[in-house]
Amino acid sequence: MLNRVDIAGNVARAIVTGDLTGRLPVSGSGDEIDRLSATFNTMLDPIERLMAGLHEVSDNIAHDPRTPLSRIRAEAEDAARGAATLAEAKTALAAIIEDIDELLKVFAALPSIDQLDAGSSREQFQATDLSALLADLAELYEPVAREAKMALEMDIEPGAGLGLSLARAIAESHGGSLMLSDNHPGLRATITLPASAQV
Repeated sequence: MLNRVDIAGNVARAIVTGDLTGRLPVSGSGDEIDRLSATFNTMLDPIERLMAGLHEVSDNIAHDPRTPLSRIRAEAEDAARGAATLAEAKTALAAIIEDIDELLKVFAALPSIDQLDAGSSREQFQATDLSALLADLAELYEPVAREAKMALEMDIEPGAGLGLSLARAIAESHGGSLMLSDNHPGLRATITLPASAQV
């Protein structure tokens, strides 16, 4: 009995230091310590998932805004150097404002990731036109590709960010998954959803 308590104490101390992967051993005896261990482990599962999501979002916050911010800076510099008339300056400012709005949408998505990871109610789900969404994304990043002398091609069939964090959270909330693999070259993102999922 004391040995089991010591093991539980060691796991608990590791968890306190930040290792949320540890779990209390369950012997299968069904006694009080076993039941307590099982309850403790069940409690740790969503906590570990939420903390992993938090770290992922933090990483994305550090990296995702760089592209739109770089584009906004380049547009502002071009406007400062090349706008010869008031009309040209207004056009450049309109493009900058549009890019800032898109960046604000990225930050507005942060609470959505927390809600999805916490298991928000499916009552908030609504139908989404994925084709239109992908077309909007392609339109957003096409200028970036052009500036980098790259071609962005679209082949979107008829039929939701903070990037991959939001996509993963949405897929898992529908009982699906997001898998990343090498596309030789590039990245292939595959979202798998059960046939019963309401998208």
